[in-house]
Amino acid sequence: VQKDIGRIHAYAQHLGGLIGDVLDLAASDAGRLHRNMELIDFGDVLHMVAESGRQLTADKGLAWHADLPNAGPWVWGDRTRLRQVVLNLINNAIKFTNRGEVRLSLEQSEGAVTVIVQDTGLGIPLEEQVAIFDEFSRSERSIALGYPGLGLGLAICKTLVEMQGGQIWFESIPDQG
Repeated sequence: VQKDIGRIHAYAQHLGGLIGDVLDLAASDAGRLHRNMELIDFGDVLHMVAESGRQLTADKGLAWHADLPNAGPWVWGDRTRLRQVVLNLINNAIKFTNRGEVRLSLEQSEGAVTVIVQDTGLGIPLEEQVAIFDEFSRSERSIALGYPGLGLGLAICKTLVEMQGGQIWFESIPDQG
């Protein structure tokens, strides 16, 4: 029963994120995307997301690794939006990884905090990397392989990260993750 409740919670977070992405896209286009900036314990936010990642990877038969501090670092940002971004990145990593693992980690350096989501998925072809953060952008290969999606998740992530003063980027080796 506890495992079923955990699974329901993980999938509810995933569905909530998808709905949130569509609503955020509409709000962004209308110039009314809201944010609630405050001082937050980013480690605490990531631990909640990590539990969903653990459940979703287990359901797909993937290994899950989360290297997160017990507390901190403290950052200025929107707790809900940051959770939405990281959950979206983890969901993408899981969706495009058929075997292997997904990792979530956090690095802190002078004046910067970096969230890293890594996977052993199929990677992004070089010719498609330039448009990866564009709205409705989907890899031709992922379409051909039957992966679902609208191509909104990474565009929303970019908008949410940048509206909080951050940067988002990726590194990918096609066919190597």
